[in-house]
Amino acid sequence: GPSNFLMATPGSQTAGTAFNETLTATDAYGNTLTSYSGAKSIVFSGPSNSPNNTAPTYPSSVTFASGVGTASIKLVDAQTTSLTATQGAVSGSTGTFTVASAGANQLIFTPSTPGPGTSGSAIPNLAVQVKDAYGNVATGAPGSITMSVKAGSPQLNFTSGTTSVPVSGGVATFANLVLTTSGTYTLTATPVGVTGATAVNSGAFTVNALPNITTLSLPGATKTGTYSQTLAVSGGTAPYTWSISSGSLPSGLTLNASTGVISGTTSNTATSQTFTAKVTDVNGASATQMLTIMVNAVVNITTTSVPGATKTGTYSQTIAATGGTTPYTWSVASGSL
Repeated sequence: GPSNFLMATPGSQTAGTAFNETLTATDAYGNTLTSYSGAKSIVFSGPSNSPNNTAPTYPSSVTFASGVGTASIKLVDAQTTSLTATQGAVSGSTGTFTVASAGANQLIFTPSTPGPGTSGSAIPNLAVQVKDAYGNVATGAPGSITMSVKAGSPQLNFTSGTTSVPVSGGVATFANLVLTTSGTYTLTATPVGVTGATAVNSGAFTVNALPNITTLSLPGATKTGTYSQTLAVSGGTAPYTWSISSGSLPSGLTLNASTGVISGTTSNTATSQTFTAKVTDVNGASATQMLTIMVNAVVNITTTSVPGATKTGTYSQTIAATGGTTPYTWSVASGSL
């Protein structure tokens, strides 16, 4: 039997198009083994299934005549690759060659559902791929893609942005399309000059209202006391980023940029600090709110004594306090009334 298989390196191939691969059985010195003839069981290895799971076609046997055989092979996964043919301990391989994608066959939103968006901001994650029948990106596809809003959506035309984008490398990316009416939308991508592909709809996605800080006031703090309050937001698209756009927090307090929590231990100074809190959503939309935190002195009971009472008589006296943060809660700490 042969010591080796010599395999010709194919030129560039196209996914889904069969080509012939020549195998030459040689002896240990590289001479063609002309006595090697007939159908032989050969195992081919190379690219496997395509992105949409279509299997390649490899023959299970090759018929040789005077040491030379031809195998018909169809590859479907676009890539740079090589082939190997094996019969028991005997094998041979090609050099590397390219399998290009086939012609355009379909449009695919990537991801299938854009967004979520925010009113007045560019819709994120909005791109369309041109793919061949095997799920490969058709990198050589010409033409452009036009984006439109599907009927039944809250707003039927984009507020602004470029609705027609050339296909480049098999992809059209829409970076600046804006919708301002909040609600649930579906978009339609239509090919122009992309032969073989047809229009496709996106998955339904949400355009959220503009963010709004719903915390309108904050309770006071006490000197050298711990403090923790969470700023709240409605609308917009999470995750949010919090910041102080003007003014400053009382000494000892900080704002957590991720959670909106103002916390810390205040200093030993009574003060009133006014600042502007800002929240920015993932799409760049923002809102602000002016707030004030009053740092009060430590609560102090200013009533040092109360008048006596008479047996079986009525009695009423008010105990006074200063500092701290109202409302106060009174209790008897020790002893009894």
